[in-house]
Amino acid sequence: MANPEPIRQYLAAVEALKAGEKDKAAESLTLALGGEAPSPFIKHSVEKLLTSGTLINELVVQVVASTVARRVDL
Repeated sequence: MANPEPIRQYLAAVEALKAGEKDKAAESLTLALGGEAPSPFIKHSVEKLLTSGTLINELVVQVVASTVARRVDL
């Protein structure tokens, strides 16, 4: 079964950024990518990473999609 949590976290990151909550956006993006704590790069670049239509955002979305595709053992 696919794990939908990375998508939820990615969308939470986008919403947090729209609300001006960069730290929360960085935390959610890190979880979406399978990490535990935001790296300095993610903290510094969260706006660029979540800007729709950019090459870096397309890469982020692909990584999130591959994380979703990993099977979850229930």
